[in-house]
Amino acid sequence: TLGWALPSAALAARLPLLWTAFAALLAGGTAAVVHTLFTTTTQQNVPPDVRARSNSFGALGAFVLGPVGLALAGPGADHSGTSAVRGFGAPWQLAAAGAVLAV
Repeated sequence: TLGWALPSAALAARLPLLWTAFAALLAGGTAAVVHTLFTTTTQQNVPPDVRARSNSFGALGAFVLGPVGLALAGPGADHSGTSAVRGFGAPWQLAAAGAVLAV
């Protein structure tokens, strides 16, 4: 969701811990709302006999590239510096969410 760009942006801006924690709390709150809406929509529109399969494919698509990103973050930080990696996080999250919403 778009809200997860907030803690990344706070880390990139080197905000104090309290502000970073507040950004993470706000992102978690938005994620809870989005998850509730997504679950409600799924239950209303996906037939019960294929709901588990649909959720499995959704989870696979959501998490399959996470380890790749984590594996690339270390070498990227070695090459470009940790500030560059932190600064890349928030725009990447906004671009990824925007791409999904554009479809």
